[in-house]
Amino acid sequence: MAETRGVHLELAGLPGVGKTTATCALAERAPNRASFFGRHHYWLRKLRLIWFFAPLVRVRFRSVFARLKNADPQVRRSIVYLLSTFFAERTLASIEARLTGRLLVLDEGFVQRGLGLWMRAPQAVRDDVWRDFLECLPSPLTCIILTLEPDEAQRRALRRNQGLSPALVNAEPGMESRETLDQRYSGLEHLLQGEALHRRVQCLFVPADADPEEVARRIVSATATAFPEQDPGASLVFARTPHPND
Repeated sequence: MAETRGVHLELAGLPGVGKTTATCALAERAPNRASFFGRHHYWLRKLRLIWFFAPLVRVRFRSVFARLKNADPQVRRSIVYLLSTFFAERTLASIEARLTGRLLVLDEGFVQRGLGLWMRAPQAVRDDVWRDFLECLPSPLTCIILTLEPDEAQRRALRRNQGLSPALVNAEPGMESRETLDQRYSGLEHLLQGEALHRRVQCLFVPADADPEEVARRIVSATATAFPEQDPGASLVFARTPHPND
């Protein structure tokens, strides 16, 4: 397993593209999978360990926070919390990958967290936040980007039980602006296809215009191509299974 020790493999894509659904279908192919965040993330929050990383966040993103000096304190605190959560998870994920010697597969992984951070950041610093965030990603990192036409991804997102993420809209639930959604989806698509991400992360593109089983098959095929020495069914470690107390 030396070839994959410390490697992170994650899924990313537009909201509604089917990341979690595909991961559930993919998980059925990996009987030796383990839940990383299901074990750890609850206690990170419960014990407030996330805030231990706040000083690191303020140093690494000092140029961003300098520009947010006059911003709403709640906005600043939210960004510090999101980035502190990222650094805490990055640390634990790296330990997990090295201890298991297996690929660590994340549904709602670090790249996807960066997209969420971009949506929540004030417009004036979004590009700076994204650029600085990419420099902090664990390495080596391979990101499987599920691709789907933005309009179809929107339709799927609107149909799902949990609805749209609050970060996608600037309106009350049920009062989403189509213009706002179009702008956010266009921005996210630009980030996923952009050179800044591809310079930092190995990206594999998998079409998500099929049923979950077929998408899972495509992901396994892409993984096998990227890591030909490994059996994906034996090497994947799935993450972000909700903790029962969440």
